[in-house]
Amino acid sequence: NEFMNPLGYEQCDMNEYDGIFIPGGHDPQVVSLTKNEILFNKIKTFVENEENKHKPIGAICHGVQLLNNSNVIKDVKVTCVCSW
Repeated sequence: NEFMNPLGYEQCDMNEYDGIFIPGGHDPQVVSLTKNEILFNKIKTFVENEENKHKPIGAICHGVQLLNNSNVIKDVKVTCVCSW
């Protein structure tokens, strides 16, 4: 029944995850996530934990913008495809 009752962002312990996948899209609700301070802090917590150093992080479309706005892609290599 966890699928029907997902955790809120505030409840997530980012150090319990084996990686992060951030979906994207152009839907206004998805784009609004690129300005969500709670998500910024959760992503920073994951990235800044030394134990997570080799865990994967993936992002699609506006998900990359969320990583950028979280200030976690400084001094690292990222790939991106722009079609516009």
